[in-house]
Amino acid sequence: MAATSSTTTTLAANTPLFSTLSTDLLLEIVSYCDLEALTHLRASARLWTVLVAEHEQSHPSFTTIVGALPTLAARAKSCCSATPSVGFLFSASGSGPAKLTEALRALPSDCQVIGGGSPYPFTGYGKMIVRAGGPNEDAVLSLLSLPEAHAHVFMAENGDLDAANNLPTGGRSMVRENILGLDPKIDYKMFVVIPGQAAEHVELLLQALQEGYPSCAIVGGVFSSNIFCWKGGVLQTPGGGGKNKGIVGMALWGNVPLQAVVSRGVVPRSPALKVADWEYDGDAEVVMVKSVFRPSSSSSSSAAPAEIMNPYTIFQEDM
Repeated sequence: MAATSSTTTTLAANTPLFSTLSTDLLLEIVSYCDLEALTHLRASARLWTVLVAEHEQSHPSFTTIVGALPTLAARAKSCCSATPSVGFLFSASGSGPAKLTEALRALPSDCQVIGGGSPYPFTGYGKMIVRAGGPNEDAVLSLLSLPEAHAHVFMAENGDLDAANNLPTGGRSMVRENILGLDPKIDYKMFVVIPGQAAEHVELLLQALQEGYPSCAIVGGVFSSNIFCWKGGVLQTPGGGGKNKGIVGMALWGNVPLQAVVSRGVVPRSPALKVADWEYDGDAEVVMVKSVFRPSSSSSSSAAPAEIMNPYTIFQEDM
């Protein structure tokens, strides 16, 4: 990025010259800068600080990067067109706290991130599904710049939720205010909730959110390993050491340009699938689907499947 630094220095040295140009033209110049260039501009002169702030205030952005975990946050400097405020990181590598911390340090200090480990992390691009896989593409990082929205990441450990569950009143207000740190005066618009496989009292947490904020949207899902939240340069993991004994999440309020979509009641985009092989994990109390198949219209339900395939492969191909 030597050229970027040189260009930024030139702009700073000639700020009086640029001040004679129209604001619209200057904002057009800013719109072509990546995150690293915006950082240099913001620090170069008051004029550029104001212009960058105005640009980011009026241009929410969404950037998704697929690649090796250690490189994702650093690559964001050349991919993002605005300073990200929140992020979601899903990795197939099952990296521990040390590697996550090292990777996330490259993000802006006020960017809040939640995420976890998944065998098949994927993201959407246009009408395509892009799935991470292999040692050089084992993670997906989505970064959002939401200038008119606010975020608060939270973590609830099993022990705290168990204490709230044992209260005579059910402990839902304790979950909201004491465990999650939510403000009862704020009108939250959306919650992203990520329980670990060993999380307990998930239903209690969801009931607490629904009771306190009945009009909010709640999205999320269970992750197999290493759930975490990142705020102020500090990584937190429920249970410590990636044990997943708890729940992480993010609360959003203000002007949140996101919409929760539930696939209930819509026409499926792919043929019906049937489970070919599954396994029950008694310790985690979950059923793991190992393979599925597409039954032919002429075959009976008892006939052996002609084709066995990975469900995520099917999902990727059909999209």
